[in-house]
Amino acid sequence: MIKSNLIARPTHVRVIVAPKAGYLKLEGCNADASGTVFPVDQSKEVYAFMVKKGKELKKEVKVWIQSAGAKTPEIKFNKYDGHPYMALVGDDKPSKTAKVVL
Repeated sequence: MIKSNLIARPTHVRVIVAPKAGYLKLEGCNADASGTVFPVDQSKEVYAFMVKKGKELKKEVKVWIQSAGAKTPEIKFNKYDGHPYMALVGDDKPSKTAKVVL
């Protein structure tokens, strides 16, 4: 029997805002979680919220950037631990590829 090490991807993400520590981060969660929760396909809304909160905290929101000039926000998942992160991808990349983990 082949055992899969793939972790189930969350359907939603929660934006963790820590003003005293001065950071923002994404955490995978379910739909009924408390706090600021977004479905994973609402990446533009997540990005806008993080940028707004970053400005309020006077901290730069750092995201993974696929290539120069990339500006389309996507929620991606670390293939090793399943944790979500924000990425900016080029407009020529289909958004559905952000949800595929090899």
